[in-house]
Amino acid sequence: MKRRGDKEEFQKYCEENEERLRHMDADTYDVICTMLDMDSLFPKNKKLYDDEWEEYDMCTAVRELIKDGEKRGREQGRKEGEKRGWEQGEKRLGLLMEKLIKDGRQEDALRASRYAAARKRLYLEYGL
Repeated sequence: MKRRGDKEEFQKYCEENEERLRHMDADTYDVICTMLDMDSLFPKNKKLYDDEWEEYDMCTAVRELIKDGEKRGREQGRKEGEKRGWEQGEKRLGLLMEKLIKDGRQEDALRASRYAAARKRLYLEYGL
């Protein structure tokens, strides 16, 4: 528990104690999952045999937790990237429209609003 704030120390501890962590009794596993707020891992690893819970592999649980965190990180990064890209595209299009209108090129502005190829050509022309 004292290593939960330092992922490198926690990973080192898991590696050094892998054999012990691979064969954890159900009660210990349940307490650790509850204290670390890992309840989502507990049901995944429960296996019922003749009304007895088998031992648990905490190493697998930690790897699943890491995998879940990586997945959430990728999803969050994708969302932030899409948002940033959308904002940049909006800004770029706004600048293009402003320049075209200032230059009296309303027909080009209309074409740029309708056709991607026209926008691309005009972005190049205006260095946007």
